[in-house]
This record gives sequence, C-alpha cells and structure tokens, in this order.
Amino acid sequence: FATANTVGFFLWNMLAENSNAWGGFANLIHHVSCVISFIMVQHPFSPRIACALMLFEASTPALCTFNTLRNLGLEDTAVYRISRVLFAVLFFVFRLALGIPLTLL
Repeated sequence: FATANTVGFFLWNMLAENSNAWGGFANLIHHVSCVISFIMVQHPFSPRIACALMLFEASTPALCTFNTLRNLGLEDTAVYRISRVLFAVLFFVFRLALGIPLTLL
C-alpha cells in the first residue's frame, strides 16, 4: 500500500513541479527513476528494498513545501525557513547518515 501511494505521489509531483518549471530535466529524471524503482519493488514484493527507498525520500515533504512556498512568493515566511532547515537535516540524516550504510549492506 505504501509503495503504491509513493508511486502516485511521484507521478503527481513530477507533473506539478515540471509543469511549473521548478525542477528541470534532472528533476524529471529523478521522478521517473523513483516511479520505476517503486513499481519494481512491488512485484515480486521486496519490503526491505522498498523501505530503504522510502527512507531516501524522507526529505521530500520538506522539499515540496519550500518549493511550493517559493513558487507562491512566500520565501520570507517562517514556514519557508523551517522547511529549508528541516530539508537539510532530513537529507543529511536519511540520505547520507543512514542511506549510505543501508545501501552497502
């Protein structure tokens, strides 16, 4: 269920971000890669790989929040600043501190 929701989110986010010219080609490739990866772990179901992939994307809600606020011109708000800091912390913890060792196991 969680992987299916994640695929849906990345499909929506891919269209939302690229239709507003936020992401560019690199962002489009990232989203397509995520969609393909999450579809591949659903059959045959590979829960360990799916969980590792979801951990890598733990910073995505904060990223989407500050991208949306920036697009709306709300860069001077506290929520924008908090989401930027939260993104940096989550990115470091889940992608670097946990993600690299998890990938090597």
